[in-house]
Order: sequence, then structure tokens, then C-alpha cells
Amino acid sequence: MTLMISALVMGRIARENYTTLTPDWHDLASDTAAIYDAAGIDAVASWARPLQRRGIQIALLENGRNLLMSPLPPPMEDSLPRLMRDSEIILHPKSDVTLVGLDVVSGDRTLRFLAMRAPPRGAGPRFFSPRGQLPMLIEILVSLFVIGVVSWLIARSMGKPVEQLQRAVRRVAAGDLSARIGAPLAQSKDELGQLARDFDHMANRIESLVERNRWLLRDISHELRSPLARLQLALELGRGEAQSTVQPYFERASREIVRLDELIAEMLALSRAEEGAAGMAPEAVDLAEMARDRLAEAQIELDNRGLKASLDAPETAVLEGHSVLLGRALDNLISNAIKFSPAGSEIQLRVAALAQSIEISVEDRGPGVPEAELPQLFSPFYRGSNGLRANGQGLGLAIVERIVQVHGGRCLAANREGGGLSMTLILPVAAKA
Repeated sequence: MTLMISALVMGRIARENYTTLTPDWHDLASDTAAIYDAAGIDAVASWARPLQRRGIQIALLENGRNLLMSPLPPPMEDSLPRLMRDSEIILHPKSDVTLVGLDVVSGDRTLRFLAMRAPPRGAGPRFFSPRGQLPMLIEILVSLFVIGVVSWLIARSMGKPVEQLQRAVRRVAAGDLSARIGAPLAQSKDELGQLARDFDHMANRIESLVERNRWLLRDISHELRSPLARLQLALELGRGEAQSTVQPYFERASREIVRLDELIAEMLALSRAEEGAAGMAPEAVDLAEMARDRLAEAQIELDNRGLKASLDAPETAVLEGHSVLLGRALDNLISNAIKFSPAGSEIQLRVAALAQSIEISVEDRGPGVPEAELPQLFSPFYRGSNGLRANGQGLGLAIVERIVQVHGGRCLAANREGGGLSMTLILPVAAKA
């Protein structure tokens, strides 16, 4: 459609240009004389009629008499004395009129060829004449408008499926492996429909593989806990009967079993968090009250480490979410700050209720984290260059991030000025759809 309209506009302009082309007057005069010599004046009259449709009128004079036996056009009549004066003359009495006078030889006679170029009677004004610019300009503008509308409709019809594909890709990239394109785009027979079907097939495969790995991790973790419990019991029984020289080995083995049990517990917690609280209905959760409770529960550990803690929170800060998961995330943040805080320092916990979200930040006065490692802090099993200074499996912050993502939020980590690390959770007030 767009190409057809463009062709029509270009054709119109080409036709207008064609009618304004200046012919070769000498060739036209010679052709006229040749036709006159070969077939007479009637043949010249027949040949002249197509020229008139192009706005060209001719006359053939002998001794001042018009052989075509038709009256001369007024502009030609008015300028006849000047046209007859020189052997070759071209006049422009008006901007859109051209008059030509040339001598031509016919047999042993010399005839006078006259021609006038002017807009044909009844024809619209030509584009390149001053009177013709406005109508043709309007026609071009209207045509361009139609082309623009058609192009916009085509872009819109193509853009909506592309936007649908983009949304699905972004959901998968954000961790939502259930995202699908589906009907009607996936049922389309064109290339976009094929792309949508391929995407859905890929998403199905990825979700299946990830889900299978989650179940495998969960099953292995559950299966390991029972043997570890029995091994722990056997060590306790053996410790009571062992000689004092082997007691340190029993104690070390017991500590390793405890570490393995903690690792399995963290892996199970991460698996549950990645399931996205399936089957749990959102509830009203007061994060300000939760922060006060969690900080109070951590007071014993704070006292043992010689740490202080402060809380800056409003009376209430309510959102829709899952209290068990959010409580676990807050516990992990506080525990992480305690691990890396030097004795005598203070941990600051802040809760801010904004219009569309609630922000929770935990700041410590520890060694901080190299800037290059900040983006990796929330990766599973990542402990960083400072991770060896504290016990842990490198799963605590990964669990925090997954819980926050389940609630449609995000996590930020930044070094504090003067030392220490600031961890911020940004959670939307409304539950994730």
C-alpha cells in the first residue's frame, strides 16, 4: 500500500516534470518542414494535435501567411513582428510562456516556423510554475500523511507481537521460568509465530531442567540429614568411651558434622525460597514490627560479640507478603552484619515506608567489600575475599535475594563511607502478581 501511494505521487511529479521539459526547437522545426514536404499541410495539422496536449502550438508561415489556416494564439499574434524579425529568436513574454521563431527550408523555399509553449487550456497549473506549487504541495502532503498512517499501522501490527516477545524474555531473564507467549501469537503461521513457538518450547525445556535440579538438590539434602544425624549420635557415644588422646579428633569430627548439617539446612532454605512461596497466600506483614522482634532476638548474640544495635523505623510499615520468608531474609541480613562487625561497633537497622515500597537497610562497621565483588555478593556459595573471616556457607545472601525477588523487589549492596557495608532491600507494598 505504501509503495503504491509512493509510486502514484512520483508518477504525478514525473508527469508534471515531463510537461515542462523544453523541446529541441530546431528539431521540431525541421520535422515540421519535412512532414510538410512529404505529405502537405494537412499532415502537419495532424502531427501538431498531439503537441497541443503538451501545451505546444505551432504555425508554418510563408510570406507572412499561416499555411495551417488557423488563427494564431493571442500571445503569438501580439509578438508576431518580433518573431518575424530575426532568423532565430526565442521570447518569454510571461513566466510560463515561450515563443519561438525559426527559418526552415522547404524545397527551394524558406518558411517561417513559429511555436508557442504554454499550459494547455483546461489543464491544471503545473507544479513548477508559481501558480501550481500550492495544489501540488497539498497533494504531496496528503499523500505523505496517508503513507505515514499506513506505516504507523504496519509498525503497530508488527510492534505488538515483538513487545509480547520482549516481555516474556524479560520475565525469564528475571527468573520467572513460567513465562510463556502462548496464543494467539504462538498460533500464527508467520515468522513471529514460529519464533514464539520456539521460545515457548525453550522455556518449557529450561523450566523442566531447573525444576528437576531443584528436586534433586532437595532430595539429596533430605537423604543426607539422616545419615549425618546417626553419625553424630555414634560420635557422641564413642566420645564417652574414647581415651583422652583421641578426644580432639572426636570433637573435630563433630564440628564438621555440624557444618555439614548447617550447609544442608541452608541448601534446603535456598530451594524453598526459589520455589517462590508456592501455595502460600500473601498476608499483611508489618516490617517495622518484624525488625523490632528480630533485633530483640539477636540481642544475645550482639552482647556476646560486644556489639550495639540501633533501629530507625516508623510505627508501622505494612506490605503484602510472606512473613516466614521475609523473617528469614531479615535474620540473614542481621546475622551477616554481626559476623563482620568488630567488637565495640554499632549495627544500624532502618525501615522506611515509601509510597510504593518499603526499604530495609542494615549497615555495619566491618571491613566492607571490594567494589569488584559487590555484584557477586548475592550469588550462591560466593564468600568473597572477606568471607574467610567468618563462618558460613555463602548461601545466606543468596537466600535473601531470592526471597526479595519472590516479592517483586530487589537487593542493593554498597560500601559505606568510613568503612562497613550497607545492605538494602526494596520491597513493593503490593504483592507480586
